[in-house]
Amino acid sequence: MPKRRMPKSGAVELSEVREGDLVRAVCSPGSISAGYGQAALTGNADRRSDGRGSGDRDPLQGTALAVNGNTPEMIGFFLIPQFSMIAFASAIGPLRLANHLSGKPLYDWVLLSREGGGERASNGIPVGVDHSYVNAPLLSTLVVCAGIDGHWFDDLYVLAWLRRMATKGMALGAICTASHILARAGLLDGYRCTVHWDSLASFTENFPELVVTSELFAVDRNRFTCAGGTAVADMMLHRIAARHGEDLAARISEQMLHDKIRPPPCSRMRSSSSRWAWSGRIFR
Repeated sequence: MPKRRMPKSGAVELSEVREGDLVRAVCSPGSISAGYGQAALTGNADRRSDGRGSGDRDPLQGTALAVNGNTPEMIGFFLIPQFSMIAFASAIGPLRLANHLSGKPLYDWVLLSREGGGERASNGIPVGVDHSYVNAPLLSTLVVCAGIDGHWFDDLYVLAWLRRMATKGMALGAICTASHILARAGLLDGYRCTVHWDSLASFTENFPELVVTSELFAVDRNRFTCAGGTAVADMMLHRIAARHGEDLAARISEQMLHDKIRPPPCSRMRSSSSRWAWSGRIFR
């Protein structure tokens, strides 16, 4: 069966949305909120009854929050439907431990979604969020979390928002198949990146111009991407070490019973026999 190819909508401007024939979409709060559908008007706690965000905020507003030694890094996690729970938990865990072990609020985070009403992970567990992306607070870093079917995500309004956040100098990250989303928005052009190994073939086919590595994670200036799974913990520990020192990262790793912080060049896959850390028999 031939592989289905997704359109590259990263180059499509919000004012020119093509669905069959040309449809004009004016980039204004009223027209964008009209695209949310009934669920957004009734199920979002931080949206008004008329479907617009509190304070009539433009969904494309926002700026990067400056990070210094006196303020925590504010990270927004944008959850895509069917996101990977193991990857998401591997991102949050090290941040919580960084605050706990340092005795300081080094990191703060909020959960975001398109509608603001929560998302269900690929394991079926629903996760509540703090805001819709329309009402996202000021952030210094934004991480897109995806999983099953994340490579099909092609919401033009969200892609436009991501591009706007990039122009504000925000650090952008992608977990698991979310690399497809940043690439579709044109935000990985000129950056080294990676993606989950199961999605690597389709990713390189759809975005042949990108510099794609087979590493666990890739950090290139203010872009960072990760193959997913428990490799997200390694990536977060590297980011913590870069900002707050290797000693804190090592202590976090010990608390997580994570025996070794893997560097990016580590191979994603190993042979079945080498996956076991001990040479004795398997206990059942």
